[in-house]
Amino acid sequence: MKYMLPWRGQWIVETDKTLLAMKPEEAEIIRELWGIYIRNRLSFFLAHSGAIDFINDRESDLAVLWSGVQRGKSYAMLAKAGLIACPADKTWPCFTQHGLKWYEWEGPKRIALASYEMSVHCRRNLWPKLAEILPTDELKEYSPHWNPREKKSKRKHPNWNGAPIIPLASGSQIDFYAYHQPSEAFTGTSYRLWGFDEQCPRDHFMNAYDRGITEENFQACMAATPHRLKGRPETGAGTWVHKLKQGLLDLGFSTKFYSIDTDEVPDAIVPKKRKEEEYEKYVDGPRRRKNAKEIREGNAKYYGIPESLEGLVYDNWDKKIQFITPFRVPHDWTRQRSVDPASVVPFATLWGVISPWGDLILDKEYYESGLGIAKNCKNIIEKSGNERVEVGRDEDMDGNIMVRYEEKTIKEKYAFTVMDGRTFSQPSEHRGVTLSQVYASKGLRCIQAEGTRNAQAIPIVKEWFEPVEGREHILVRMKLRKKEDFLDASGEVITAFPKLYVFNTLRMFLSEIEGYINKPDSDTPVDKDDHLMTALKYMILAGPRFMGQKRKIAEENIERRKRNKYTGW
Repeated sequence: MKYMLPWRGQWIVETDKTLLAMKPEEAEIIRELWGIYIRNRLSFFLAHSGAIDFINDRESDLAVLWSGVQRGKSYAMLAKAGLIACPADKTWPCFTQHGLKWYEWEGPKRIALASYEMSVHCRRNLWPKLAEILPTDELKEYSPHWNPREKKSKRKHPNWNGAPIIPLASGSQIDFYAYHQPSEAFTGTSYRLWGFDEQCPRDHFMNAYDRGITEENFQACMAATPHRLKGRPETGAGTWVHKLKQGLLDLGFSTKFYSIDTDEVPDAIVPKKRKEEEYEKYVDGPRRRKNAKEIREGNAKYYGIPESLEGLVYDNWDKKIQFITPFRVPHDWTRQRSVDPASVVPFATLWGVISPWGDLILDKEYYESGLGIAKNCKNIIEKSGNERVEVGRDEDMDGNIMVRYEEKTIKEKYAFTVMDGRTFSQPSEHRGVTLSQVYASKGLRCIQAEGTRNAQAIPIVKEWFEPVEGREHILVRMKLRKKEDFLDASGEVITAFPKLYVFNTLRMFLSEIEGYINKPDSDTPVDKDDHLMTALKYMILAGPRFMGQKRKIAEENIERRKRNKYTGW
């Protein structure tokens, strides 16, 4: 027989043969501990890495344990549920030896657990693990260690054809739900704790949360691997959970994320040989085959890196490399702006700056809806550190007076501001005046963007994301980081970097690029939430380049040129 139990922060693994070689009193201690352990595994529970803080967290509204596969996430979530549902003795080894925090029992509570599907994920995954962890004295007839002859009652099983409910001896109750149920099913009952296995649909979560906050000390928790499952849009990167982690989404409650590193999983749980096999399967193999889809999936399953959509338009975007901490941009680098105008959907603008060696940094963004042309122009000019000043008034063909403004350079000069080319032919509400002329009169003078179709334009933009062998990372070039700070998955120094970088203050840009996907079985992007992506396209097609001293001379010549007193040009 094999005896494997956690004790004093590590796993003890013994057999009948090794016990015979011990001193009798030592072997007896192991057998006695084993007998206690199999009847109450919760009392010995040994969490590792971030799972300890995840279980101990009772302050956050939502606690998320997000890591690779087979790292013990589900067990940690179930242990968290068990320690709330069951009375716990503060002398248990999980508290005295294994880092878990003892809380005084709150009394009988209702706990809800949910996963993708009832008969497979709940019945065959969550329930066997829960039954293994919870004390036999709590589960009674539902425990796999229940002895019918000794207890004089038959073993019971949850009703998986109905609404599975597990009553505990302490008076607590555990209910099971599945994501294939309608979201309304998650509103019926108020629970002390909701435990979500893997990423769940947002509507299901919000219904559970909105009902749950009526319960004192309510908390939700989630244990998930951020890989993408076919047919499940709530999984992988770009989901509501991922956006919570990125800080791109605020749902009005506190959230904390925890993780478990592969190296911190004990060999007794995942043997060293199996770890090596997983590394080959999820990391080395896909890299050798240069299979982008396998690499994304492997990073999610091994490292817990959210897996991007398979149809990502800019599938060579690398957040770890390109989403950088802002630094002070030298004043003589060449600046440009790009505008995707709108009246109802978000009005989007990107600011870019080109280094002397040709790197493009996106350093600011603007993303507003329903403000009108005048307000948007004023906001963009002010965000550029400049002023908008009145320079005259014009009368259109219908006798309407238009106040004319110019942008006065205070802080930043721009080589160009590019705007959707359709505004240069699209009429405005003023007869005989195009939209681009209205924008110019409000202080935002632009050049016409290329009308290149996406099929031809996107490959041009993607080139700026593509790593170039021998090219230094911009932060290394600026002496803000060291080469050794940028390592690949195998720990080797990266020797190829792209030409485009984005300051990590551009949160809406990050949200758009990681959700910018192609239509199924197509190379055509989905026309939704792509306003900053459109602005990026306009900027790249305008040919951003470092202009240096020539740019300064050109601007001085423009300033000296006499303007027409009637048109302002």
